[in-house]
Amino acid sequence: ISTQSTWGSQPDTAYRYKADTTSDHALRLLALLQHVDVVWRKQLGYLYAFADGAYLGAWRHGGLIPNDSDIDIFLFMRLNQTRFQFADIARPHLPEGIKLLDISRVRHVNERTAHYYPPNRGRLQLFDVAHNVTMDISVFTPEKLANRFTPHCLCYFAPVLGMCFENAEKYLFLAYGAAFRKPRMTHTYRFDILNYNGR
Repeated sequence: ISTQSTWGSQPDTAYRYKADTTSDHALRLLALLQHVDVVWRKQLGYLYAFADGAYLGAWRHGGLIPNDSDIDIFLFMRLNQTRFQFADIARPHLPEGIKLLDISRVRHVNERTAHYYPPNRGRLQLFDVAHNVTMDISVFTPEKLANRFTPHCLCYFAPVLGMCFENAEKYLFLAYGAAFRKPRMTHTYRFDILNYNGR
């Protein structure tokens, strides 16, 4: 894993657009991210990467895009591990008031029916019950990580030095068009990121 990103997402980088680090909603979301980074990555040894608007926010704002409703990440299982086994490992470490939900059978936005996921794939959600704040988690196998946006790198997501894939500008251009450098309403989905081969 690279210790710095070649696309300039670092704490000392000057970002044209400011990340939200002060609103109550942002603080709740960033607390979930802190838990993932400190406990899941550093203590338990799981790799993750920002997805969707969080990936765009890391590149463009160095953090959370103002008014973003959640943080989306990829989470990579260990070899031959299921999301159920991961949940059993992760739940004892959760802070009070935070739940880890399996939402794999819940119909996603723009899906006519719920998608079927094998045990080593799927969708989880960290849920701050008292404040109705969520982090959406797409679960993937380690082989998917090896096949796509390597190298994995550290990138700034104020105030966390989180995890991203390289080739961000190339992907964001394909996903959002040239206007990805400026705020607008278009959005993409996490599955598109991992289906892009970096070329």
